[in-house]
Amino acid sequence: MLQTMRKIEEGLQELFPDIDDMVISTETQLEELPDWDSMSAVNLQSFLEQAFSVTVPQDFLDEEKTVGEVAAFIKAGGS
Repeated sequence: MLQTMRKIEEGLQELFPDIDDMVISTETQLEELPDWDSMSAVNLQSFLEQAFSVTVPQDFLDEEKTVGEVAAFIKAGGS
């Protein structure tokens, strides 16, 4: 799961340039990310689907999710 977390963190840094000084962990909630909104969720969904070849339902990212929950979902193969 460490490799999955690293790849997710790289994607978050690309999508959210303002997180440079933020520590991303499995407990970080998506809504804590700077400028998190519905468009950010769509962008993250696209990144995850392309980077991991999985299908991520939009409502999965609409709920209060942590980065660790996203990584576990990816590790399990998506939906």
